[in-house]
Amino acid sequence: MASRLSELLDRIRPAGAPGAPTDAEPRREFAASEETARLVRLLECLESEADDVIAAADRDAATIRAEARQAADAVRSARAERVAVASAEVRDVRDRDADAASAAVDADAEARIAELRAAVDLDAVADRVVDVVWRTVEEAAS
Repeated sequence: MASRLSELLDRIRPAGAPGAPTDAEPRREFAASEETARLVRLLECLESEADDVIAAADRDAATIRAEARQAADAVRSARAERVAVASAEVRDVRDRDADAASAAVDADAEARIAELRAAVDLDAVADRVVDVVWRTVEEAAS
């Protein structure tokens, strides 16, 4: 901060004119030094304001970073819960699909069994079983 002020003062200081000083010279030097002093006070105020603005910006940036970290932490901590909910939803869908597939297989099996029962002539099968049993009994008796 001081180096910037001193650089500015070096630029605006009178460099001294060649020749002998006149009566007007001290008045001009006094006016210039008074003007320079006013300018220095203004610059010090501006420099102080600039430092305040920079400090406020640093505080705001720190606050924003802290809030962003908190938001990121909240997202990370909620991730496990979201994964658990999604997994439960996937299991529910899978179970519903499995139940539907199982019901379809059961219905197909029942229909096939009904077809097979309809195709079999139970009277003919019963007659055949009776014939085999009688034959076996007759063979055993002879």
